[in-house]
Formats: sequence, structure tokens, C-alpha cells
Amino acid sequence: MISPSTSCPHFPFSHSPDQDEPFHAGQTAAYCAGRWSHWDPKITTPPGLYVLALGWARGVHAARRAASMLLPARLPPASTPAWGSAAACSLGVLRFVNVPLAAGGFAAATLVHRALHPKASADVAALTALAVALLPTHSFFTWLFYTDVAGLTLLLSAWALSLRRRYLLAGLVATAAAAVRQTHAVWAAPIALGALIAAADASRLPGTPRIADAGAGAARQAVALGRAVLARPGATLGSVWPLALPQAALLALTLWNGGVALGDKASHAAGAHAAQAVYAAAFVAAVLALPHLSRRSVRLALHDAGGPAGGHFARGVVGRAAGGWLALRAGLARPHPFLLADNRHYTFYAWRAYVRAGPGAVVGLALAAAGCGAGWVGALLRVGATAWGGGALWVAGLAATALAALVPAPLVEPRYWTPLAAYTLLAAPPARPLRLAATVGVWVVMNAALVHVFLDRPFKASGGGVGRFMW
Repeated sequence: MISPSTSCPHFPFSHSPDQDEPFHAGQTAAYCAGRWSHWDPKITTPPGLYVLALGWARGVHAARRAASMLLPARLPPASTPAWGSAAACSLGVLRFVNVPLAAGGFAAATLVHRALHPKASADVAALTALAVALLPTHSFFTWLFYTDVAGLTLLLSAWALSLRRRYLLAGLVATAAAAVRQTHAVWAAPIALGALIAAADASRLPGTPRIADAGAGAARQAVALGRAVLARPGATLGSVWPLALPQAALLALTLWNGGVALGDKASHAAGAHAAQAVYAAAFVAAVLALPHLSRRSVRLALHDAGGPAGGHFARGVVGRAAGGWLALRAGLARPHPFLLADNRHYTFYAWRAYVRAGPGAVVGLALAAAGCGAGWVGALLRVGATAWGGGALWVAGLAATALAALVPAPLVEPRYWTPLAAYTLLAAPPARPLRLAATVGVWVVMNAALVHVFLDRPFKASGGGVGRFMW
């Protein structure tokens, strides 16, 4: 796959840490040195990434030793750092773990698309997976030693395994994703819901409709699913129960830790950030626009925005716009201190533009997010999910998952919306190859611009160091 780590290999070996990397790299270096009881109190996520990176660094170290024995003239044994030293787990080595992880994420996304849309061509599946892998909010972090690439790869791998009905292994992989970042336990819920719907459909009596065909709305489909589970609990819950392991692990962590964030709890306390829902809806609508925007999808969105009856159209649009306006006003009126203090992030400049523009810009954004986001994306997903068996119930579950994962987050970071965008790209009806190719091309240009600004447009930070622009 195409990624910054492979296209410009000089950067992963750079030893200048950026943003949160000193914490992640320092913790991994502590494990590399055998200090397993050490824990940086500023780290908020579990140690899953550090264990993965430690295994990668161990493999790189073994490969270096083998190469030095086979080619001593070119790689003298003295050039291989001793295991446990800082060089053995250098930042360059740790960053480069994203190369196999990103390739695995692309492969997992391809498998998910082919399982959901078996009639689509292999080219469409590969291009859709490439569009997921190159999402600008995701691909950018292939350059850095962050949790994003590992977490999404494990999530998509769990989904691919679940679609193959390997539920125990899928549950374990999803739990590993939650061990990389806690909120992935929440993002694993749509995988479990899809598996439960599939299990109920597989065990239904002859002549009984699929869950997706049990009614026009999510409520009726939920009732049908509940009846199916009660009628045959062994054939439904008995097979998919391992997919609840991530949520059980998150609950245990929360009870033991007294909260979701492991460290720096004061700065990462959960709240009610309703504006996140508006941001995510607008973001996903923008992601889906190039591959899927058409007259037919717009008609679906207009119908969906107004409800089943045309007379409710104006009421639906006004209601969503009012909700979006209130959410944005509440979210932007109380920005997180990190947003105000850190001018490296693009969100800092977006907030400053909001302050200068005034409430009128909020109303416009709310209308766009309410009409395009909630309506168009929801209608498009229902078409796709009904075709592969998830139905309106799965789409409602995805929306509930997004709210549960995003609204408590106090920080506004676009990378938090990446799992939702990845799910919608894969679950939506297959797009045309040319549109997907154009989407991939746009992502490549955007990623190149982001990386160029990051590498070649540094600035002097307030503390005297070098600042770089990033998501």
C-alpha cells in the first residue's frame, strides 16, 4: 500500500519526537530495557501499542544480528546495538512498525469489503480499502509512533474475522485493539451487532424474513432481533459472545482505574461534548462525497431528512439544524484548554476562525452537517447495510456507537472520527471504480500537502523548540 513510511523512508528514522511521541517511545524504551513496572503518568492509553512495538523491535534486532553474521564485511557485528539499549528501540525502529501494520490494515479492509459486497469486483474492493488506508486523518499518523495505525488495523482485522464467523479470534483481536486505545472497545460494538444479526439470520426458521427485512425502521428490526435471540439463544448469543470481550475489558478497566484514561485524568476527563457529533457527521459526509455523491443519493437524503412522509420534510431539517446549532454553540463556547494552548493543531486555527466569523458560521455549518451528514450518510448506509444484511438496525447501532465514543471526548481531534469514516466507506454500497480512483488521488494529494507542511514548514514554538503543524 502507499504510505508516507514507505514513500519517504528517511522520516521514520528521524530521531526528533513530535507531540505525544516522547511518551509512547519512552514507555516502549522502558519495556525494552526490562523495566516492566515503569509507567509514565502522562500516558492515557493502555500498553498494547508498546507490547506490539516491542515485538517488532525484537524482530528487527534479530534480523540485524543475522545480517551481521551473514555479511560481516558490510554489517560488522559491533554495529548491531545490544538488546535493551536505547538504539535497539530507537524512535526510527518504533515508527517503522507502522509499515506492516498499515499493510495489514489495507488487507483487512479488502477482506471486509469483499465479505460485505461479494458481487463487487476485486478492483472496487482494493480501491475502497485503499481509500480507507489513505484517509488523510489516518495516513498522516503512519509517519508517527501513535496508536492510530495499530488500533484501526486491529479493528478491521476483527471485523474481517467476524465476517468469516471466527468469533473467538475476532473477539481476542478486538480486545487487542482496545488494549491499544480504550475507545476501540466501543468501536468494536458494530462488529458484534453485525455478527449477532448474522447469527440470528442463520438460525431463523424457514419462511422467516431476515432481520434487515423485518421492518422499515431500526426499532422493528431490533424487536425482530430480540425475538430471534430469545427463541434460539444458543445459536445466537452462544456463538458470538466472544465479541463482547472488548466491552467487558473496558468495563473492568473503568472500575479498576476509576475512569477510562489511565494517566493525566484531570486533562482527559470524560464530558458531554455534543458538538463532536456534528463534526463527525460533517466529516463523514465529506469523505463519502467524492465516491458516492449523486442525484439518487441526494434524493435519498432529502427523503430521509424529512421522514417517511413528505410533509415532515421542513420539520426534519429544522429540527436537525437546531440540534446541530445548539451542539456547536455548546462545544465551541467552552473549548478545551489544550485547544487554546496548542497552535500546532489545525483545530486551533479552525476555532480561531469560528471566533472571528461569529454565530452565523455556526448556523451554516449546522445546516450543512444536519442535512448532508445525518440525512445523506444515513440513507446511503441503509441501502448498503440492507443489501448485506445489517439493515437499518446496524446503521442505528453504528450511530449510537459514534455518539458513545465521541461525545465524551473533550478534545477535538479529527483522527477520532477515522473509525466512523472507515466503517461507512466499507459498509456503503460499492462505488464506481473511477470515482474511487479519483478519491484515492485526492487523498494522495492531501496527504502530500499535509506531510509537506509538517516537514518543511516548521515554526518556532513558544517554549523555544520546533513546532510542526499536524491534525
